[in-house]
Amino acid sequence: MSSPHRPRSSSRQPPGAQPSASATPIPPIRASSSFDKGLPHLPIIIPTATKVSSGLEESWAGPYATVATSDPRIERPESGGRDGWGQAHWSSSPGNGNGSVDAAAGIAQFDPPSMELRPTFTPSGQLGRVKDDPQNNQFAEAVMKENRPLSMTPPGAASAAGPVLESPIVSQAGVSVAQLPAAPGTGNPPVPFGLQVRTPAFEQLAMVQQAISDANELPPERESEKEKRLDQAWVELSGLLRNGNLEAQYFLALEFAKDSKWDEALKLFIMAARNGHAPSAYQAGLCFEHRRGHSTPNSSYARKMYSQAASVGYLPALYRLVEPNIRPGVGASCMRAATELQRREEGVDGDYLAVLLETAGEAGYINAWTRLGNIFEHGLYRVVPDPVKSYRFYRKAAERMDGEAMYRLAVIFEKGELTALVDVQRALKYYARAAERGVVGAMNRMGEVVEHGQLGVGQDIPQALQRYKEAAKKGSLDAMHHLARIQAGGLYGVGGGSESALAVFQKASSENNADATFALGSIFEKGQYGIPANIAESLNNYVKAADLGSAKAMIRLGRAHELGNLGFTVDVNRAVSYYKAASDMGDVKAQFLLAGFFLTGGSWMVRKSPEEAFKLVKKAVDGGCTEAEYRLGRLYESGTGTPVNMEKAMLLFRSAAQRGDSSALRKLNDLASPFTSMTSS
Repeated sequence: MSSPHRPRSSSRQPPGAQPSASATPIPPIRASSSFDKGLPHLPIIIPTATKVSSGLEESWAGPYATVATSDPRIERPESGGRDGWGQAHWSSSPGNGNGSVDAAAGIAQFDPPSMELRPTFTPSGQLGRVKDDPQNNQFAEAVMKENRPLSMTPPGAASAAGPVLESPIVSQAGVSVAQLPAAPGTGNPPVPFGLQVRTPAFEQLAMVQQAISDANELPPERESEKEKRLDQAWVELSGLLRNGNLEAQYFLALEFAKDSKWDEALKLFIMAARNGHAPSAYQAGLCFEHRRGHSTPNSSYARKMYSQAASVGYLPALYRLVEPNIRPGVGASCMRAATELQRREEGVDGDYLAVLLETAGEAGYINAWTRLGNIFEHGLYRVVPDPVKSYRFYRKAAERMDGEAMYRLAVIFEKGELTALVDVQRALKYYARAAERGVVGAMNRMGEVVEHGQLGVGQDIPQALQRYKEAAKKGSLDAMHHLARIQAGGLYGVGGGSESALAVFQKASSENNADATFALGSIFEKGQYGIPANIAESLNNYVKAADLGSAKAMIRLGRAHELGNLGFTVDVNRAVSYYKAASDMGDVKAQFLLAGFFLTGGSWMVRKSPEEAFKLVKKAVDGGCTEAEYRLGRLYESGTGTPVNMEKAMLLFRSAAQRGDSSALRKLNDLASPFTSMTSS
């Protein structure tokens, strides 16, 4: 099934569909004759945030600024009045028989969402493939044609003048509307999309989302407690909806879509879109385009939804609005915007990033699918991990001959990861194809396969050596170690000894390969491959590797200064400087080590801050640093830098204990002993 909140097709109408007889095509408008040099130009869309001065429209500056025009063919909000859609009047556009569409009525009226049953709130990783049945949970045609107004809030909502619903979860957030910035797509000028702006609506929803996440992490034996907590979260969400929280409406719509309840999802998308929520308008457009919650495709409704989102700079909506010959340019803008967002470490809106990348993928940027697979596999940018989506995106990229996606699929099929079963034949095929496209990991793995006769392939030493040499030339550290191992040990009749083994790394180091230079430092420190230990030579290579940007070398030098080895005296300040440099590069182990100094204040280079220590340790764990799990559990247990949360602490202790962490095992035994003594007594 296509993602409930991602585009599936670049066409706004299915193949063979006939446009309405009354529909009048709107040709693209060129911005200015001075730019008319035979190059395509985007249709002009005027943002809703415009100034009116002396009869001239002045659009806001920025990447989505547009040229003002009075051309009647341009679909844009007019400067005066507001209609039942909650936005400025739309320019007239004929309907297609599924409801009245005119300038005064906008979109046909819908019943409000029933809000009778809550969504399952099932984590995406536990969902199987869901059938995208267009006839399931659809609106009846009679409902579509009724001209009854859609309430802006669910049944039982408080009036605008009524009291704000008190919430035992949300009331703890303590956010102030006056102290927080505007949401993306709003403000003066509009805040750009892609940034996680912590508005009051965002903070309130985050509290409820955390409660849902905590409930879903409860073990199976506490199923009844889990359901009670999810019911409470449902009550909280209903309260946020009554108070007009657009972020909550959008989140709830996505949860209903995840359960294939598209009728409820579409109604919530429309509710939020009417109040100016651009992502909801975009999702409503997708629903109208792909018959989700609507009986037939409706290009007119979809266009209005996309126009509303595009008018405030929502790039994916603009992509779906423009003519096919213009789409490559908008797709390129989506890819550039996604690349810029991925360069940020924090504050990225993962949902918008994913939509940008999928749009770029539709526009022909194949690597965008691979990036999406990685995001949904590892839950990057606060995106909920989803193995089904991850696998599907890798497959899309691999089908379009992306080498990195082929390599990832090879690992998936070899180890049976994500949603795949172990399939060595498919793994071998993907490894071979990825290696043909120069993916160094695949080239090295193919060398291992033919050296040891794995994956059903016979042993072929000459081919293995050739694979290793090719991978080493491309910078594969693993391949260098394989060659050094073979050379030093004289395996397979290959001579050369330790000097030849060392030459493998020295050649790469001379070409400023940071990883190979760090490996040389480690070889000289430990005396590997028959090379005598040489601390001075080791230190020289570590320093060179750090200068070349090796985070591992920075950490090793930091540890040397912290512990006083490699010829250094103890200097914690120098150690912190190395840890901070590696942490700034995103190294999770460096983040974990740096957190200790924020926790104790053991260096004048950092100010003691339990909150900063907690953030760094959590970032390290989220990034895959398993050795930080026990420490994060201790912080949750003691409430250091974060509120006490024994449930999360126990989950982390169990995870660390399963890896063999002795401290975590002792902690679990200590926590269990009082209950054991009580039971025995």
